[in-house]
Amino acid sequence: MKKLSEICKRIRIKETNVEKDSAIKGIAIHSQKIKEGFVFFVTPGNEKYIEEAINAGAVCLIAEKAYEYPCIVVEDVRESLALCCSDFYDNPEQKLKMIGVVGTNGKTSVAHIINELCKGNKKAGVIGTLGVYLGEEKISTGMTTPDPTVLFAVLKKAVEYGIEYMICEITAHAIYYKKTFGIRWMTCVFTNITQDHLDFFKTMEQYAKVKTGFFRNENMKLAIVNADDPYGETIIKKEGLCCVSYGIDYPSDVFAVDITMDNGAKFVINAFDDIIFAKTGLEGRFNVYNILAGVTVAKIMGIEAKVIEKKLAGLSPIEGRANIVCGKPKVVIDFAHTPDGLKNILSSMKAETNGKLIAVFGCGGNRDVTKRPIMGKIATDIADVCIITSDNPRYEEPEKIIEQIVSTCKDRENYICITDRTNAIEFAVKLATEDDCVVICGKGGEDYMEIKGEKVPYSDKDVCKSALEKVKWLKF
Repeated sequence: MKKLSEICKRIRIKETNVEKDSAIKGIAIHSQKIKEGFVFFVTPGNEKYIEEAINAGAVCLIAEKAYEYPCIVVEDVRESLALCCSDFYDNPEQKLKMIGVVGTNGKTSVAHIINELCKGNKKAGVIGTLGVYLGEEKISTGMTTPDPTVLFAVLKKAVEYGIEYMICEITAHAIYYKKTFGIRWMTCVFTNITQDHLDFFKTMEQYAKVKTGFFRNENMKLAIVNADDPYGETIIKKEGLCCVSYGIDYPSDVFAVDITMDNGAKFVINAFDDIIFAKTGLEGRFNVYNILAGVTVAKIMGIEAKVIEKKLAGLSPIEGRANIVCGKPKVVIDFAHTPDGLKNILSSMKAETNGKLIAVFGCGGNRDVTKRPIMGKIATDIADVCIITSDNPRYEEPEKIIEQIVSTCKDRENYICITDRTNAIEFAVKLATEDDCVVICGKGGEDYMEIKGEKVPYSDKDVCKSALEKVKWLKF
C-alpha cells in the first residue's frame, strides 16, 4: 500500500482538487476492477464509467481534464498511468535487466530463443504473446504487452522470484499507448517492419514511425538491429543511439554464412568475431534472423560462444511457430498472419518440398482489411494449392473476409474456399500425398476461435492430429 503522494511524485500535474493524501490499495483503468481505496485513471473512452468507479470506492480520478469528483489533472494520462504503476509496485523495472523485442514478425520467436539461451546460465522471465513465464510458472494476461496495471505487477513478481533478466515483447499498440513509459531498457531488439495493423495506424508510414520512433537513447542503453531490414537501416543511422547490428546480406556485427536447410536451419555465425556453428531444428531463413537476434543478445549478456552453440542444438520448438505436426506428409502449423509472415513460411516450406505445397489460411476479422487481397495473391503465387478459410472472424462474416482475400486471384485455378476451418484442414490432409507439405497459417498456438465476442475452444494442432489419424498418416 502506498500514499497517493508517493505514486504521483513523477507525474506532470496541472491542477488538483484532492485534499487528502489517501492510502492507495490499487490502480485501475476499468471500473469493474475498482475496489475501495483504488485510483481510477480516466483514459479516452472510459469517461462514461467515472461515476461507476467512484461508487465502487475510487478515492480519486487521474485524468487530462477536471471532473467534479476528487481529481488530479495531468499533462498526459498514459504516461502518468505507467509511472504511477511503477511507483505503486516499487519500481521493479529498475531492479531487473530489461530486454525488449520490437517488430512486426519474429517477436515471440526471438523472446523464446533468448530465454532458451539463458536457461542454466541466467535467470530470465518472458512477457509476450504466449503469456508470462517466470521460472516454471505461466501466467495468462490476454495481451502481448499487458497494460501497466498488469505489467508492473508482473515485474514486481519477477523481482520476488529472483529473476535477473526480463524479456518483453513490445507491440506497436503498446508503444502508441505508452504502456512501458519510463522503462529504460538494457537492450531492445528490432526485428523488422512489414504490413500489419493498418486498421489502427491507417498508413505504413505511421505504423513504421511508431516502431522506429521507440528506438531512442532515452528508452534504451543499446539497440540490437536487423541491418537487412530497410527500417533497421534507418534506426542504425540515428544520431546518439548506441547500436549493434545483425543480418545476412549486409555487413553486420553478428552475421550468418553457409546457410542450409535440412530438417532445420544449419549455418555458421560470426558473433563479434566468435565463431558459432548453429545446427537447429527451426525451419526457414526467417528463423536464421530470429536466431541471430537471440545470439546477439546472449553475447551482450556475456554467455560464451560454446554454451550458445550447445543451446542452439537443443532449441525446443516455439509454440505455434513453424511447428511440425507430421513428417510424411509434412504438416506445419505457423502463426503467420501478415503478408510478409505468410510469404516467409510458404517460401521456406516450398524450397524444402518435393511434392505439392498446400496452404491453409484465412484473415482475422475487424483488423487490417488491406492485407487480405495481398495475402491471397501471395498464397496463390507460392503454393500449389490454397485452401482459404476462417480465422478469428470476430464480428465480421467469414464469407465476406474470404471474398476479399480471393479478390486478387479469381483468375487462378489453384484455390478453393472452405469456410469451416476444421473442414478446410481435413480437406488439406486428405489431399496430401507422402511427398507433400501442408502449411496451416494464422492461428499458431491459439486455443480458441474468436466469434461474435466469444472465444470458442479451438486448436489447429488438435484438428490436425485428428485429421491425420483419420487418413492413417499419423502413427502414435
